[in-house]
Amino acid sequence: METLLGFGKFTLVAIGCTVVCVCAACVIGVLLIVAGENAATNQAIRDNDGYGSEDKPIPLGQYAEFKNGQVRIAEADYDATERVLNETLLGATNLAAGSRYILIRFDMFCEKQHCDPSELALHVIADDGKAWSEELTLAKYNEDFPDAVEGATSTGWQVFEFPVARTVKAVRVQWEGVTLYLAAP
Repeated sequence: METLLGFGKFTLVAIGCTVVCVCAACVIGVLLIVAGENAATNQAIRDNDGYGSEDKPIPLGQYAEFKNGQVRIAEADYDATERVLNETLLGATNLAAGSRYILIRFDMFCEKQHCDPSELALHVIADDGKAWSEELTLAKYNEDFPDAVEGATSTGWQVFEFPVARTVKAVRVQWEGVTLYLAAP
């Protein structure tokens, strides 16, 4: 009986050590991924002449330089609620109280064999620091932000639901593990 109790304690200790090791490996893995993304973002900011951080966004009209392409804001409409409601399937009931729709048209220049706009994560950053993700890619405006091939530029409108009481501080673009900020128009 003593042997079985000793074996049970050893098993529990072994399981506990295994769980701790697995958790530590996961934490270390996440930290390495974050460190790699931070290093890639810092390099991209250097490649953009020091612009691209939230505090120092890339100036309006300039392309944000990424490893495999470039992205810029081409145009914005901050009072597009009626336009979006009239020209899309989004109904007024989908719009939260105290919100409005804004439209931003992005240009993406592709420097690799194929670029898919869905690879981009686009967020509008409010003056309170909260990020608002895109609500809809509009098919009615220029072919649904089409894919691009090497050397081509695609352009497309994105809809964002945004609070009426807030102003747009910047636009965050994430692509292939790099995060850059563009100045708001």
